[in-house]
Amino acid sequence: MIPIGSGASGTVYRTTWNNRTVAVKERTVPERNGAWAEAASLAWLGTAVPEVFEWDEDRIVMEYLDPGEPDERAAEELGRALAEIHAKGAAKYGCPPEEGPRDAWIGPVPMRNEECDSWAEFYASHRVEPYVRMAVDRGHLSHEEARVFDRSWEAPDEPPARVHGDLWNGNVHWGRDRAWLIDPAAHGGHRESDLAMLELFGCPHLERVRGAYLEVAPFADGWRDRVALHQVFPLLVHVAAFGRSYTERALAAARS
Repeated sequence: MIPIGSGASGTVYRTTWNNRTVAVKERTVPERNGAWAEAASLAWLGTAVPEVFEWDEDRIVMEYLDPGEPDERAAEELGRALAEIHAKGAAKYGCPPEEGPRDAWIGPVPMRNEECDSWAEFYASHRVEPYVRMAVDRGHLSHEEARVFDRSWEAPDEPPARVHGDLWNGNVHWGRDRAWLIDPAAHGGHRESDLAMLELFGCPHLERVRGAYLEVAPFADGWRDRVALHQVFPLLVHVAAFGRSYTERALAAARS
């Protein structure tokens, strides 16, 4: 097997399986339900994702995607594909993918998918509070700093979307003819969250991605003012997982 990529949750290899070239992701950290959650997420999203051929507790065998370079056409297609995925909807905020586990992962830390009646309840209870506690327990956030996150989190009322859930630039694979979504932590969420996270660490042709998305599925007024709101969760994940180098940025997002 030839290594072609690695990240917080595993290493990806190119190899031959059943007479075809495939990508095999071997999960290198002891994650209960990790491969199950990822495979179920890919199947649930269903658009612009690699096909999964088989999986077990430690690995996933999936379609191999030839690498390419980011371009404007692929970026616009990605925006439209993301709008299509979101429009598939979800039963409730916080619901896991169909046939997927409630106890999943985002990068190297656990992530719980639990149904809630509102996005504000879901975001506070299952996306902010658990990672504040984890960051405090690991010494990456003081008790005084933790109080900054003790607030209400409100976004426009709309039906739950089927979201990727971990959509930073590293989880966009630019192929030869299009962009693909990989390594999802999918759940029922707010569609603004995926675009806000894509903006967090930068993305090639982001304006093209977002512009194409908004042509298909406009956000409610004031969405630019809510970008930091949706970035609080992934920033807290980084604080909990990787330490205080992300703490000030998470605090700034919450205060804004």
